[in-house]
Amino acid sequence: MPYIIICGCALIALFILRYVALGRIYPLPFLEVSHAQIIGKCEINADVFEWSVKQNSTLLIVADGIGTRSRGRTAALAATDSIARTFELQEGLLSNPAYFFKQAYHNANGAVLHYVPDGTAGANVLTALVADGMLYYALAGNCRAAVFRNKSLIALSDGQTLNVLARNAFKRHEIKREEARMVYRERQVYNYVGKDDFKELEMFDIPVALKTGDILVLMTDGVYDFCPHLELEEILSTRMTCQQKANEVMRKITQKNNLNQDNATIVVAKVNK
Repeated sequence: MPYIIICGCALIALFILRYVALGRIYPLPFLEVSHAQIIGKCEINADVFEWSVKQNSTLLIVADGIGTRSRGRTAALAATDSIARTFELQEGLLSNPAYFFKQAYHNANGAVLHYVPDGTAGANVLTALVADGMLYYALAGNCRAAVFRNKSLIALSDGQTLNVLARNAFKRHEIKREEARMVYRERQVYNYVGKDDFKELEMFDIPVALKTGDILVLMTDGVYDFCPHLELEEILSTRMTCQQKANEVMRKITQKNNLNQDNATIVVAKVNK
C-alpha cells in the first residue's frame, strides 16, 4: 500500500506539471475542446482526462480507473501519461495510426503494471486522434466515443464488455441466439489497461472524415449510464459553447442524484473548420 500511495503521488505531481506546461486548450485552431467531470457518489475521482498537441495532430485521452481506494486513479494517471508520452515521441504518426495505438496501449499496460504490480487496478482507456481532418480512435474497456452530426449522436465504439462480445460472436455465427441472450445485460469489462493478459484493442476500421460543425464526444460510463442518449442529443443541439454543453451534462446528471452515480467525465470537441 505505501508503494502504491507514493507512486500515485508522483504520478499526480507529474500530471500537474504536464498540464501546466501544455496550458489550456480553449480553443485550438481546428478544435474547440472542453471537458467536465463529477465525482458522483464515489470517495475518489478515478476518471482522468489528458490531451496533447503535436504539429497538426491532437490526441484526447479519457481513462476510467478500476480499483479500490487510490489504486484506480493511480492506474488511470499512469495509462494517460504513458500514452501522451508515446504520442509526443512518436515519429511518422500519420503514416500508421493503428500502429501508434497498439504501441501506446502496450506501453500504457506496462506502466500500470509497474505502478500497481499486484494487479489490483487497471483502467478503461479511450483515445481519439484528430489529424488532418480525420478522426481515429482506440479503446480498451467501456468508455464510449461518438460524433454529433446533423442533430444525431452517432456511436463509433461498441465497448469491450461481455454483452458486446456475445453479440459479435452471434453475428459471426459462433454462438446461438439463446446463448447471446443469456449475457444480453452482462456489461462486465473483459479487457482493460493493466491486465496481465491484455487483449486486442477495439479500433477504428475506417477513419471518420470530420466536417465543420461536427462535435466529437468522449465519455465514461458515469455519463452514458445516467444521461440518456436523447438527453445528450438535446444538450448538444443547443447553441451553447462546448464548455457550457459539457457543464450542462454534468448538471443534469447531478440533478438526478442517483445513489449509484459513478465518476462521470465527458469531453466535447467541436470542429471549427
